Order: sequence, then structure tokens, then C-alpha cells
Amino acid sequence: MHKLMPKFLIVCLAAAAATMSLRAQAFCALRDPVRHIQQMHGYPTDCRSLVAKIDDDVRRGVAGLLPFTLHARELGRHTLYVLTDKGVPAGYLHARSEASPWGMVEVVWSFDEELRVRSFRFQRCRAPNRDYFESAAFADWLRGQSFSDLSMTLDERALRLAEAHTDRFAGNERLAVTIVRSALKAIAVTEIAWGPELAERRLRAMLAKSCGATLFETLPESAGNCVVIGRDKAGAELGRAVRLQEASGRITRGRLIAYGLDQKVGLDWTLSRPAMRLLVASPMVESKLVRDDEVYRRARQVAYGQ
Repeated sequence: MHKLMPKFLIVCLAAAAATMSLRAQAFCALRDPVRHIQQMHGYPTDCRSLVAKIDDDVRRGVAGLLPFTLHARELGRHTLYVLTDKGVPAGYLHARSEASPWGMVEVVWSFDEELRVRSFRFQRCRAPNRDYFESAAFADWLRGQSFSDLSMTLDERALRLAEAHTDRFAGNERLAVTIVRSALKAIAVTEIAWGPELAERRLRAMLAKSCGATLFETLPESAGNCVVIGRDKAGAELGRAVRLQEASGRITRGRLIAYGLDQKVGLDWTLSRPAMRLLVASPMVESKLVRDDEVYRRARQVAYGQ
């Protein structure tokens, strides 16, 4: 009996570990992604899934961008759905959960190529006033919001609505804060966990938008920086786009910058919050602010070797 006991304990511990791992994977999981894609995008939309490990490094990265971060149960392996419509990049689908007075609120987020909100759906929400947020009026307000836009709707600790938005959500403030926090986390996690994998795709989309490029050439990646050259149908260069890595401590942020033939900035996209809203998020320290002209100089040097 005593000889069997250690084996029995090992089996029990292994089963418990497997159950905990399964729960970690299920937390924030997108259930029935095909149905959500159909309802949020319609046909024809193709998708592929990218799985990433959301670990403590990602958690610290989120803390460097927001005054709150991921719960321990949000760590584990998670999936991002990359959408394509008739061969054209059509954005991303990602599920995030956020604690609320009514339990966990699970939200499915749809973002465009620049990680701006396109639409959302509740996967789980027991709040009595959820109907207000499922209305066309709220969807219209939310559509097109970027990370910086959303961060400005909350106070500095992201616990309450900013004063400018209290009237809009009168009587629905708590669920409004929950939804915005979920969106901010979804964008931050996508950028930090999948940013390097999505860089080339997003740079191509930027060049197509800013320069009208239809052909693309990706240069060999160097030190985490990705450079894409945009060309017309005849092969003539129209511009270049670069994902510039900005490292500070253990946080690495990406900045996407597109240049035209004149080497002037055509598009600029970054996760950095406005300077007036920066808040030190323990235990990480915010990145030192870098002037835009210095960032552009570094990006141009990476893109053109100057």
C-alpha cells in the first residue's frame, strides 16, 4: 500500500496540472470562431490562427503600456485569428476577458490592420445593461477607435471614465469601463505577443494605403526591425515601411512608419500613450520618451541604410 501511494500521488498531481493547464488555455479562448467571423464579417472571409504563449514577459509589457495588466489566469497559450478577404488582409479577431461586478465579461474583438476597433461581440456578459452596448449607436462610437483614442476615454488609473465621457455613458459607466479596458488589453496583447509575426503584413497594408503599392519586397530582418519595399505593377519603388523596435529594459515596443519616394513620413502608428497620460506602472518603468524627429531619423536609417 505504501509503495503504491507515491505513484497515486503522482497521477493525481499530473491530472491536477493538466486540468489547470486546460483552464488556463480556456480562459479568454474564442469559442466557435467560425460563427463569430461569419456574424462580424460575413463571407467570403478566410482565416488562419496564430498561437502565442502569453507569459510574464507579455504581462510586464502590458503593464508598461497600461496602468493595469493581465490576471494570472490570462497567461497561457492563446490564439489570434488573422483574417483575409479575397486575398486582401482583413484584420484580426481576438478574445479578451475583463473582471466586472457581474463576473467575467468575455469580449470578441475585431480589429483592422492598424489595430483599430472595427466591431465587437459579447461572448459572455451578465450585466443587466448589456443591450445598450449592443446598440448601433455604441457600435458607431466605438468603430475606428485606436489604442490612444480608447486610453483617453478613461482616467489615469483606468478605473473610471474620463470626465469628457461621463455624460455619454450616464448610468452605464461600470460596463463602459470594463469594455474599454478589454479593448485596450486586446490591442496591447496583440501588439506585444504577435507584433513581430504581423509586422510584414501590416507594413504592406500601410504601403498600399499611403503609396498605392501593389507589389512588395521584404528585406532580411535585422535586430528585430522589419523593412518592406512597396512597388507599382511595373516594379518601380513607391516607398518603404519599417517596424522600428524601441527597447527599454525588458519591454520592446514596435513603431510602424511608412515613407514615400521623398522619404517623408506617410503613415505612423504606435502604441505609445500621449505624453500627458503616462503613468508609471509598477514594477515596470515607462520607456523614456523619444522625440518624433529622432524616431523618424532612426527609422529612415533602418529603411534606407542612411
